Amino acid sequence: MKRKSYLVGGLLFCLILAGLTQEAQAIPTFARKYQTSCATCHEAFPRLNGVGEAFRLNGYKFADDELYIKDEPVELGDEAYKRLWPEAIWPTDMPGLPPLSITLENDFTYDIGGTEKASSEFKVPRIAKMLGAGAFGENMSAFVELSFERQGAGSAGHHGGTSTTEGTETDVAGWIQFEDLFGKENLYNLRVGSIGMHEIGLFTHRSHNRFSITDYFYGSITPTLTAHNIEEALAGINAHDGITMKGNPFNLHAQPGIELNGFNKQWRYALGLTNGNGNKFNDNNTEKDGYLQLAYKIGGLGFDGSGMEAEDDDLAKISDPWRDDSVTLSLFGYYGTATIDIDADNALMASSDDFSSEEDDRFWRIGPGILWRTGDLQLGGGYIFGKNENPFGAVSSSGSSVDSESWFVEANYFAKPWLIPYVRYEKIEFSNLPAEVTTDDEASFPDGADRSRIVVGTKMLLRANVSLGLEGIFYLEDDRETTHDDKSQFIASLKIGF
Repeated sequence: MKRKSYLVGGLLFCLILAGLTQEAQAIPTFARKYQTSCATCHEAFPRLNGVGEAFRLNGYKFADDELYIKDEPVELGDEAYKRLWPEAIWPTDMPGLPPLSITLENDFTYDIGGTEKASSEFKVPRIAKMLGAGAFGENMSAFVELSFERQGAGSAGHHGGTSTTEGTETDVAGWIQFEDLFGKENLYNLRVGSIGMHEIGLFTHRSHNRFSITDYFYGSITPTLTAHNIEEALAGINAHDGITMKGNPFNLHAQPGIELNGFNKQWRYALGLTNGNGNKFNDNNTEKDGYLQLAYKIGGLGFDGSGMEAEDDDLAKISDPWRDDSVTLSLFGYYGTATIDIDADNALMASSDDFSSEEDDRFWRIGPGILWRTGDLQLGGGYIFGKNENPFGAVSSSGSSVDSESWFVEANYFAKPWLIPYVRYEKIEFSNLPAEVTTDDEASFPDGADRSRIVVGTKMLLRANVSLGLEGIFYLEDDRETTHDDKSQFIASLKIGF
């Protein structure tokens, strides 16, 4: 009864908070610029609809931008300067209103599996972000994100964040894009900065473009080893040694680098070159990682915005903006090199008895995805195969590579324009795990590390810029030992953007 009361209390708390924000006149920056609703570009923010996808790909502009823009841009130089170049600075413009938005996220979690120290927890606020984005002239755009997250909340530091003495983690991301290079409209765009936010992953199932609160399994990496495993595997390392291991940090988040991308009505591509150190800003080796993302759309609104119809040139009059009857196919590939660091500092022995090892783990991921939109229903799925040649470094005496397979299917349904239930089944499997990971003790995974789960929930738009998500995560299979078993939980997430 006590655990149930926590759950009910958490739900009431989230609903009360939602009520407090219902009257807020919260309009994100592009809604201000075009005097339209967030629903013009979002199925349910942050997930984009066809209009929003075309707007993003086109450098935060519509194909006929001058018909819709309500904010008078500030000119930076006269148009005649183009004829004087290179004896004059090339003219451009910038938004008249500051292109800034703020988002705030509040979470409540309830531990269904009974493995956490706290059965329920308020994470309010969990994260706050300041976002800036916009087009600068005809062929340049930029994006910047500054976030502040509670320590231990789980996702800050993707682009090089740091912990502050106030108990928060700061994170910064941003890029500049030069568009229509070589005079080819939409075909060649060069992006420099924190790249891959929407490109490192399947185009149809991106981490930054999902309904669910919980991320996809296919971005997971192989299990890491504990100090106990390392002691057992490496001769001369004792239990009292200070043992650290830095494994492969690969995940589905933006990294510093450069990217070439392009699109037309039906297809989209992106090629990127990154530092390849996962969620860290500085590189840790001389290698660079590369990725490829492809997408092909059959039917519906074109990637270039073709087919968009706004009555009386009023974006707010686009009917049923979430509907985009189409089939989108995608392919994602990633190749990289990670450094596996293992250090053991024996404080009771001479420094010559310390152990240190650095070995490369070359790895890759590849797989397809599909998204079918028909009326109010969306069905999708994906498959990613991966290989890590040396994920455990010196600890693995066998030196064998580890394979991984992850697949998922999901469905989203617009029961109402503001009410979207969803469900996802996903599974991840590992093969060829070395003996050091599968030893029969509580610190290892004697039965492997395969997992499967169902993620089910609903997203509710209390207002166009205020959402409440309710989600349950239920593990059907978890081959890891009891210290990891049954991570099933309930999450409520309240978000606002203005």
